[in-house]
Amino acid sequence: MKLLTIGIDLDGMLWPILPMWLTSLNNRYDLNVSVDDVNDYDITRFFPTLHKWQVYEPLNDDTFWGHIEAYNDGLYFVMKQLAYGHTIKVVTSSYYKHIPSKFERFFECFPILNWDDVVITSDKKSVKMDLLIDDCFDNLNGDYCKILIDKPYNLKYDAEAHGIVRVSDLYEAHEAVKNISGWKGAVV
Repeated sequence: MKLLTIGIDLDGMLWPILPMWLTSLNNRYDLNVSVDDVNDYDITRFFPTLHKWQVYEPLNDDTFWGHIEAYNDGLYFVMKQLAYGHTIKVVTSSYYKHIPSKFERFFECFPILNWDDVVITSDKKSVKMDLLIDDCFDNLNGDYCKILIDKPYNLKYDAEAHGIVRVSDLYEAHEAVKNISGWKGAVV
């Protein structure tokens, strides 16, 4: 088995921000946009009456980040990969003003990770890793294996035509990582 450096996106992969973000915007501006409505990565398209800064304003509230919980499959995935001996790198694009409160909460949810396991960049292809798991296909353009997690905003993208493995969740991503690493042991 080959030990891998596995990059994984944070927002939407290890924890959900979209439901709380939409709730905040809907409450603030008396709107009714649901998670099912968001079928494009650019969330501003679903709030045509708002300025871009208004759409992103909830993320600037430190209390926003304090309420986010990890996905169960996010915790499972990280623990499994570390148990197999792989290295995890959380590779995320984060606005500099969000970093303190966002990552204070992140490390509460993922205490088995630390700052050495985090890379903050909008240029994910520049990060040295063997594999990247993301929900935005635009990020899956580097010199590494690529896994795309199904989200309503990426379902029309032809992942196979671009050499990208598509999975429905991080449980399936775990199975894909086992195949990529050449795991031959007992099912864990």
